[in-house]
Amino acid sequence: WYLWPLTVMYMLVGVLVEVVQVVASVEKESLAVTFMSSEMRRQLMKLGWSPEQPISKSEFQRLVVERPIARIIHAVGVDVYVLCEMLDLIFEEVEREGLLGMPFNMLMDNILSLRGSNPAKVKDCLGQFKMFKIILHERHENLMKKLKREFDRIKADVTDVKEDVKEMREADVREKQMRLLQPPAPDDSD
Repeated sequence: WYLWPLTVMYMLVGVLVEVVQVVASVEKESLAVTFMSSEMRRQLMKLGWSPEQPISKSEFQRLVVERPIARIIHAVGVDVYVLCEMLDLIFEEVEREGLLGMPFNMLMDNILSLRGSNPAKVKDCLGQFKMFKIILHERHENLMKKLKREFDRIKADVTDVKEDVKEMREADVREKQMRLLQPPAPDDSD
């Protein structure tokens, strides 16, 4: 019975170590976010951009290739090449909603979510699934509109052909009727 205090003490030490790890992880994340946000703001202002205004995809494409911006992004663990490849998906929602650009805070969140140290979570998979579903739906709608336009054009062409055939038949019938109504030509053999 004298071992239970020692067991409880080891359990408490384990809990304390876990709490310290979580606090350290949260602090590290907070420092990374603060560092990136402040450095990006500073560099954007140096380059003549206002962090208060939304950033469009084309503006961000021009900015991300600037050496100071690329260093900041790389310093927080984001592969700049992958970020450039993902810009279409990152800005998809902004373009769909018709906004002029992405707010600075939203852009920072999207960049930080692309860090290589971030494990994929169910939320990320659901977000990706949602994005694919939206893109697929938009593509389907566009395809259906194109098909409808094409079928309408074909239908109009078929209607025109039917009318032309009908007119040709009517002309044929009139011509036959005219031939039948005309007296036969006199025979010159007499």
